[in-house]
Amino acid sequence: MNRRQFLKSIGLLSVFSLFSHPKIEGEPRYFESVEEAQKWIDDNTFVVGGDPTYDCGDYSQDWQRMAIRDGYIISEQLIEGGYLLGKHVSSITERHAGGLVKIGDSYYYFETYPGKDSWQLIYVDKEAR
Repeated sequence: MNRRQFLKSIGLLSVFSLFSHPKIEGEPRYFESVEEAQKWIDDNTFVVGGDPTYDCGDYSQDWQRMAIRDGYIISEQLIEGGYLLGKHVSSITERHAGGLVKIGDSYYYFETYPGKDSWQLIYVDKEAR
């Protein structure tokens, strides 16, 4: 499945379908618990094949779109050298994009690109430097 086919399959082929999706009720919100966020991530994992240009930025942006579709807030997060705020969050060592989830006053990174580190929430202390 290429990116166009994937976006069509989840109803996000156009930006207009993103905002007219029937699941959205009110403003998007942050997840209320780690369990809620992890369950949503587990229920929405996907892999796009057949498009060699579909990269980490595309994955993280599509995760963000799916979250908005379902009424949640996920930020696209850039990391470098596998680290975010001094915390090792990925085995990918070059500049890379993933997802950032806020739960209460805490932040969690998750790898949006399919692989061995994918889709698990990793606590990132907002005070770490």
